[in-house]
Amino acid sequence: MQSPPNPEKLEINSLEIMTLKDVQQNNGQDGKKIFVAIKNIVFDVSDSDSYKSDGPYGVFAGHDISISLGKMNISEEFLDQYGIVTESEDEIANINSWFSYFYQRYPVIGRIDDKKQN
Repeated sequence: MQSPPNPEKLEINSLEIMTLKDVQQNNGQDGKKIFVAIKNIVFDVSDSDSYKSDGPYGVFAGHDISISLGKMNISEEFLDQYGIVTESEDEIANINSWFSYFYQRYPVIGRIDDKKQN
């Protein structure tokens, strides 16, 4: 199996620097785009019905979904927890696999920088 793309090898300097709040504001409500973040990389999933409010993954819209994907759990308690909770090796493998999936299917439009103020 091929290794997932490494976010460090993306053209990081060319990506818009965003905050988690920026991502949260793009949740598909009021005609806004739908962003999700995985491993601090922001994807535009607006073209997928799955992330719209009535879609199966609508709860993910406007959130960092890394830990949710790692735990394979779509409950809200694991949203926006990347870098806050510790993941097991299996969870890290899940996150990397999902990162690869998203990287191959959705545009990368930014990166979350913890140093940027909201």
